[in-house]
Amino acid sequence: MSKLNEAIRTIKAGDKATGRKLLTHLIQTDPTNEMAWMWLAVAVENPHEKRRCLQRILEINPENTTAKQGLARLETLADEEMPTLEDILSEKPAFTTPKLKSLSSQKIVGSIKQNALAQTEALPKLMILDSPRSTNQSGEILVLLLEGLLFFGGFPVIAMFVFSVIIYLLPLRNSSYFGLMFGFFRELFLPAILGIGGILGFVGLVVVVFHIISVRGRPSGKAQGALSVHQVRNFEVRLPYSKVFNLCFEAALVLGGKVSMNNPERGRIVAKTGRSIYSWGETLSFKIDRLNDEQTKVNVSSKPRMLTPIDFGSNLDNVEGILNFLRLKIEG
Repeated sequence: MSKLNEAIRTIKAGDKATGRKLLTHLIQTDPTNEMAWMWLAVAVENPHEKRRCLQRILEINPENTTAKQGLARLETLADEEMPTLEDILSEKPAFTTPKLKSLSSQKIVGSIKQNALAQTEALPKLMILDSPRSTNQSGEILVLLLEGLLFFGGFPVIAMFVFSVIIYLLPLRNSSYFGLMFGFFRELFLPAILGIGGILGFVGLVVVVFHIISVRGRPSGKAQGALSVHQVRNFEVRLPYSKVFNLCFEAALVLGGKVSMNNPERGRIVAKTGRSIYSWGETLSFKIDRLNDEQTKVNVSSKPRMLTPIDFGSNLDNVEGILNFLRLKIEG
């Protein structure tokens, strides 16, 4: 039985707490699982958390009519009929309960507060905002093959063009020396350049094919944009800004090696990885923004330090490694 089916069966049996735990673990491994978010919206009882789950479903699939209908029903609820999650957690009276004894009112608010805290803990603390989806990579592969052909085979052609311009602009072009040099260029240099360009272009295609095979062999290698050498991830963390910044700095040290920028005021961290047989090194960049006292947004990017169309998955490994490191530290 799959985790999703087990969670659905548990929720239908009335054990929503266990169902929430199962769905939370499933979402951590598959953040774009539309059905898991749908059943998590069923399992949570606080309307604000339901709204967050339904909004996440629409981010994954804007055409989900069930999520649209659920949000519409939530919007029709009168604000005064129910305290907000913030009011409950801060113990501010967001509604009145006339003709109730003080003790009964305290019990009601305490019960709601305990339930709200339980619902909040049920959701993952780290939520990826732009999880890559598996897609047809035919267009990306074609563009990448053309880039490899031009990148590796284009340089000799460019050199040939520059050399021809230099010869033409030489002050000796009207002399016999110019005729000798132009003859040498036409008879020997031009064919050599074209031949070398063709060989390097073929080598470039072969290298690009190995890059594609290497990337697609990874768990997330068949997702949209996975073949690119510039990888970016955006995610939110339900932790204070200072703690998230320190965790990102730790991730930069562990995975990046050498930190070149560490600016808590601007929320910027930059680290550079070392050279390897697959890469001349990459640049890791963190942009951390404070959303509120208990929520932080992080943008992580990894790109080559030198111009290249291939990296054999090094930058994809970097961003996935950073996410796994932070998830391990945050979720335990």
